[in-house]
Amino acid sequence: TTVDLQGLLADTMKQLKSVEISGLQGSDNELEFIEIMMKNSIVLEKMVLMRQYRSRIEKFCEKVENLPSACSSMRNYFYL
Repeated sequence: TTVDLQGLLADTMKQLKSVEISGLQGSDNELEFIEIMMKNSIVLEKMVLMRQYRSRIEKFCEKVENLPSACSSMRNYFYL
C-alpha cells in the first residue's frame, strides 16, 4: 500500500496555529514542505523560519514570501 503523504499532512496541518522550523538550508524539498503547510493550514497565524548556521537562504525566503497562504492573517518571521 502507498501512503498519500500530502493528504495526511494536509489533515494534520489544518489545526496548526504556529510553526517554528530551524536548520533550514534553502532546499527545494524544504520549500515544497512549507508550500504544502501554507496551503493547508487554514488557522496558521505565525511561521518562524531559521536557517542553518552559515547557509545563505535569502532567495529561498523571497520564494516563501510569494507562496499563497490559506490563512490571510498568517505572518512569516525569518531569522537569518
